[in-house]
Amino acid sequence: LRTEQAALAYEQTVLEALGEVQDALVTIRTLKDEQVARQAHVDAAVHAQFLSQERYDKGVTSYLEALESQRQAFESQLFLAGVRRQLLQNHVLLYKALGGGWPTQEEKDASSEED
Repeated sequence: LRTEQAALAYEQTVLEALGEVQDALVTIRTLKDEQVARQAHVDAAVHAQFLSQERYDKGVTSYLEALESQRQAFESQLFLAGVRRQLLQNHVLLYKALGGGWPTQEEKDASSEED
C-alpha cells in the first residue's frame, strides 16, 4: 500500500512538472511573439519621432508635437522592456520546472559546515 501511494505521489509530481514545463513553453512562445510586435512598434515610434523632429526643425510643426512623438517612442520602449523582463522571468520558471535551481544561502551554509 505504501509503495502504491509513493508511486502515485511520484506520478502526480511528474505530471505537475510536465504541466509547469508546458505552461512555461507556451508563455515563452507568446511573449516572443509579443516581443516581435512590440519591437516593430518601437521601430515605428522612433521613426515617427525622427520625422516629427525634422518637421519641427524646419518650422512646420510645434514643439509640442515633437515632444508628444518623443513621449510615445519612450512609452513604446518601456513596454518592450517590460515584455523582455517577462520573457526572462519565464525562462527562469522554465529552468526551475525542468528541475534546475540554485542553492539557497542556508543550503550553502549547511554544505560548508559539512566540509
